Amino acid sequence: MKKYIFLFFLLFSTLNYAQESADEKTNKKRNVFFDISGGYGGRIGETAGENDLERKHSQSQKSGFSYDVSLYFRLFDNKNSFIGFKYNAFNKKSVIDDAYVTAPNGQQGYGEFSDNVTISFYGISYMYSKPTASRDEFSFDVGLGYIGYKDKAVYLQDYKIKGASFGVYTSGSYYLRISDGFSLGPRVGLLLGTLSSVKIEGPNNYRDDVKLDDNMKESLSRIDLSIGARIKF
Repeated sequence: MKKYIFLFFLLFSTLNYAQESADEKTNKKRNVFFDISGGYGGRIGETAGENDLERKHSQSQKSGFSYDVSLYFRLFDNKNSFIGFKYNAFNKKSVIDDAYVTAPNGQQGYGEFSDNVTISFYGISYMYSKPTASRDEFSFDVGLGYIGYKDKAVYLQDYKIKGASFGVYTSGSYYLRISDGFSLGPRVGLLLGTLSSVKIEGPNNYRDDVKLDDNMKESLSRIDLSIGARIKF
């Protein structure tokens, strides 16, 4: 009888230890987070335009597709602070056919007027991510970095318009746990920046560096509404 009692307690202790080990492994905090998201981007603030056509065209550039890729590393064991790298981009193409256009080189006439704008943010980002009782996560991040502006434009002929600015990007997200190490959830982001000068390249080796007046400076600021995925390692 004592033999069976001993075996029972041995089996119970083994199963209990195995369960505790499994729980500890499952609940172990992971130290590397990879976040990716995509969705709607809406530019806010003023956009540049010298005439009614350009200003109307600029309005069509205010909404487009945005996406974000971030890689974070936990700063301290069992803490909720992370440091990492962020890449965020916005793209929108719009075209007006048979418009009367004045090109940057002074050429005038009827033809295509289009923009294919990409606004890219590269930065160092800090993130605070707090798990909930249900093991979902609320995250907040803020990053500082470089904003690159590129427009593959057509003013009767092809032009390249480039510019750059210092920028700030911040976002908040709520990730719902799907499985251990993988989550999905909504995300809201905000980019802040202003374009004050551009470089223009066009046909026949046309080149021009343009410093924008205060009333012509172009806002690069934007709000992002997206769905994100998080993978934890």
